[in-house]
Amino acid sequence: MLYGRNPHFCGRKVATWDRLMTGSTSSMEQSVSFHLTGIPGSKNVNHFISIPFHVCYLIGIVGNCTILHTIHIDKSLHKPMYYFLAILSLTDMGLSISTLPTVLRNILVLKNLDTRKIELTLSRMKSIEMLILSLPSPLECDPESGLWLKVSSMATFNSSNTLSSTFYLSGIPGYEEFHHWISIPFCLLYLVGIMGNCTILHIIRTDPRLHQPMYYFLAMLSLTDMGMSMPTMISLFRVLWSISREIQFSTCVVQMFFIHTFSFTESSVLLAMAFDRYVAICHPLRYATILTPRLIMKIGIAALLRSACAMIPLLARLTFFPFCHSHILSHSYCLHQDMIRLACADTKFNVIYGLVLISVLWGMDSLGIFVSYVYILHSILKIASREGRLKALNTCASHICVVLILYVPMMGLSIVHRFAKHSSPLIHIFMAHIYLLVPPVLNPIIYSVKTKQIRQGVLYLLLRTKTGSTMS
Repeated sequence: MLYGRNPHFCGRKVATWDRLMTGSTSSMEQSVSFHLTGIPGSKNVNHFISIPFHVCYLIGIVGNCTILHTIHIDKSLHKPMYYFLAILSLTDMGLSISTLPTVLRNILVLKNLDTRKIELTLSRMKSIEMLILSLPSPLECDPESGLWLKVSSMATFNSSNTLSSTFYLSGIPGYEEFHHWISIPFCLLYLVGIMGNCTILHIIRTDPRLHQPMYYFLAMLSLTDMGMSMPTMISLFRVLWSISREIQFSTCVVQMFFIHTFSFTESSVLLAMAFDRYVAICHPLRYATILTPRLIMKIGIAALLRSACAMIPLLARLTFFPFCHSHILSHSYCLHQDMIRLACADTKFNVIYGLVLISVLWGMDSLGIFVSYVYILHSILKIASREGRLKALNTCASHICVVLILYVPMMGLSIVHRFAKHSSPLIHIFMAHIYLLVPPVLNPIIYSVKTKQIRQGVLYLLLRTKTGSTMS
């Protein structure tokens, strides 16, 4: 039986359609949702109000975790007084963490969006979609009207543009037919970067002579290099090998988190390496007592936590943005500055917060590195012999090269995204690839060439492998 031949059926469907569009259905009137309240009258500054909240929550969580960790590892604190203090820390964390998601969600939510309207809109769209799916083709209901055809097309368009969580990565525009050939140098760069950093890590782990602060920091640098470049490898080759250009929003956010977190972490590790050189040159007799393995481990954990916590507000707010513009990204991986340009909302907080974050984290790290080298040069100039001065400077040469390799592409990419938005896409893509691929590839090469102990370890590893293959 064709439903289009029954006028009563068609009339009932149109009446249902009218009720859905006016929002008078019983399912919407019986909403069981509640709506939280932020700070009344301060909606325009909610994004800035969230900053002290973030700081307070961070201090509370880190402080209580520190107390719990200290009591746990220090046997002298295994006493009733400190057990009760641990219980107090746990209850404090339970009390504050239970409010953390709702408080930050309410403060970070978009000021131009009404959650009640969003809820009603989504409910209506789902009801409309179910109604349309239950109908036959538009012409069967009313051959003279294109009502259902138009509505169905519009619903599909809005759903795919506004509510879709799929984004599309870009390769190298204008060179799509050469993507398979372009992938060859990228394969070589990734291979050199992974092999080089894994070799550095293996040499430091197996050679007891390299169990010193300088080489521990070098191992951290290799890990952060791999952490910054590896998340982009799969998506890049999926695009270049024409496997798929699609990437889900959740995957995109995770990829952004790793790229930006390890980028900031690498800057912190370079600051720690500058401090290591400062202590080694300015206070050589206290070198082993200042830079203990315990302190090095704490520096590494602090660098990672600082970078990860700084990224959470940006990415948390990004999850509330609607993306109704094009879902095509400029790169073959996800970057925050690339995502916010597609959002159909006020991105002022993300832009300002990102700029402040870069200025504070990179600014503090670069300032710390600069101050360290001021003291280092001051101490080197006091050395009487020319050979002594050159030897002291040579120990810093590798670190200076690594600092330049990271900061120059980093600043170049930021400048291009801020001030050259309308330039050729090839410039953006070229700068992004330099920023993500050059440091992991060149850092192991620089340290292998400039550091005698690493060079000897590489030669020993190669000769041992060659000898073993000859004997077999």
